Amino acid sequence: MIFVYQFTLDQDPAALSKTLWQQSIPHRIIHKDGVNQLWLLDERHVLMVQQILNMYLGEPDKLAQIPPASKKASGFNQAQAIKLISLYPVNVGLVLISVLVAFLTGLGSQYSSLSWFSFLPIQVSGNYLTTTHLSYLFENHQYWRLITPIFIHFSMIHIAFNLLWVWDIGRKIEKVIGSVFYLLLVLITALASNYLQYLASESPLFGGMSGVVYAIIGFAWLAPKLIPNCPDLISKPIMVFLLLWLALGYTSFFEQIGVGKIANTAHLSGLVSGLVCAYLYHLYASCQKRR
Repeated sequence: MIFVYQFTLDQDPAALSKTLWQQSIPHRIIHKDGVNQLWLLDERHVLMVQQILNMYLGEPDKLAQIPPASKKASGFNQAQAIKLISLYPVNVGLVLISVLVAFLTGLGSQYSSLSWFSFLPIQVSGNYLTTTHLSYLFENHQYWRLITPIFIHFSMIHIAFNLLWVWDIGRKIEKVIGSVFYLLLVLITALASNYLQYLASESPLFGGMSGVVYAIIGFAWLAPKLIPNCPDLISKPIMVFLLLWLALGYTSFFEQIGVGKIANTAHLSGLVSGLVCAYLYHLYASCQKRR
């Protein structure tokens, strides 16, 4: 996001925000350090917003005279798809791959195809599932298995819950730190959560984006506290809800309501690795400023 303006305590951003939405300009009014700040989602709107801001500061009554932007035909089109991909290539990729893997594996019910993406190969022998040892992964150079379990989901609720948070919070992070660093965040935290979950369960039959979800939650919470001018990336109520969800995973709650056993190690290790990545990115950003 692009920082545009910091309001004084006596300025109400409501009229300006209303005008920007009427002009179809995506933006955020973020309350930080006791004051409101205006942030844009697309740098192509900076010039127009500056003109509207000057009117807001000089002649606010004229804001009402600006005609609303003409509404475009509703519906998703190719231009919108290209724009989303260009703005959030990593998040779009995570969503598309997850949906594709869910289709190929029948949401985890087709073990022959599930074995392509699981931490270790899975074979069906009669009524039994068999697998191999961790050394198999390295001896056969199947390193993709360290990452691909994040794309496996076992129900519609499972995939919808995970992708909701990836799309909502992950987009904000990708916009702030860039796609390259965001991809590194996903890969590092996926590897950590998958590997530690396997060590804890001693079974490759797990999957889901939850470890990455909790990694981006940890990153989104800590990064604004460490990095100057970094906007808030996650609200306090959402943070509390997701931490409560993490805590419930260590009880029998989910099994009692029929969701099944939760990969708690992946969740917790994802959260911790996300916090570590936020600190490392802070160190990198600090070094870049000193140069």
